[in-house]
Amino acid sequence: EFRKEFLPRRERTLRKIFARAVESADIHEGPAVDSAVSMLTGMSWLRLVTADLENLNDIDRAVAIIVKGLRSG
Repeated sequence: EFRKEFLPRRERTLRKIFARAVESADIHEGPAVDSAVSMLTGMSWLRLVTADLENLNDIDRAVAIIVKGLRSG
């Protein structure tokens, strides 16, 4: 259930966000997008499992770093 339905549903949301960014030419399409989805999903789960949900600045910084990398190709 968790791996077959829940995680893919969460990843689809991120993939839609990245797809819009690709369409608007904000980021480059490619395998790095898959890596970005995995990294952000993993980071989110780490925060949830360790009950560290209050520090949103870390999440914002991680997203900024990942998007910067996707923009550079």
